[in-house]
Amino acid sequence: MSSAWSKPRDVRWASSVGIHVSISTASPDDSAPTHIEASTRALRLSPWYFSAATTLRTDSSKSAAQMTDVFGNRAPPRSTTSVRCTAMVSPTPPTAARPLNDRFVERLARCVLGLAGFGSGIAFFVQADIGVPPWDVFHQGISGRSGLGLGTVLIIVAFFVLLLWIPLRITPGIGTILNAVEIGLVENLVQDALPSPTSPAVKVVFMAAGMLCIALGSGLYIGAELGSGPRDGLMLGLNARYGISVRLARTVVEVTVMI
Repeated sequence: MSSAWSKPRDVRWASSVGIHVSISTASPDDSAPTHIEASTRALRLSPWYFSAATTLRTDSSKSAAQMTDVFGNRAPPRSTTSVRCTAMVSPTPPTAARPLNDRFVERLARCVLGLAGFGSGIAFFVQADIGVPPWDVFHQGISGRSGLGLGTVLIIVAFFVLLLWIPLRITPGIGTILNAVEIGLVENLVQDALPSPTSPAVKVVFMAAGMLCIALGSGLYIGAELGSGPRDGLMLGLNARYGISVRLARTVVEVTVMI
């Protein structure tokens, strides 16, 4: 990530790892200014926005490697120029959404096939009876207490989760609605068609088949770019709305539903 910007005291680029500044400083004896470029850590990180009350200090007689940050990791320089970065937008914008009419039929077919694979994978996990992912622990609990099929519970929970998108200001896509409905339908059909293995070896095979189906299905579904699923969209929305990392959001949500 670089830019053609050449103004003194300007942020050259911002990213999730910090900022890069380009600074011109005048020496004490008013001789020719020294041009310095260096990178520093960001105090506040987000995907495409850098907002920091950060003062960088540079010494015209020192190298770029000797820049100091607000934490004072290096000794204060003799002659300094302060640079304050506030509300600086990265010159690299977020990736624009793919137009819906771009190879729509092909993408829709991939989405439908991918979701079918995902639903089949869940069914294999359930029939293996070795353990299921956190969300499906939650689904199985509701299914056991309500008497509803697991796939039916998947559909109901998906639409309840979509209600949580409203305060996060997320717009669902075609793939989001398909995800909410199709996975549950396929799970019901495939689970009814599969036997319940008793041999540990067959259970392991079922678990491996489930992992493979979900992996392939996820690749097809995500590659279609028709919208995230209700549960993944919740985590992405928390990240976009409140700056919570996807990793943390996913961990908190999945631990919560599993408990």
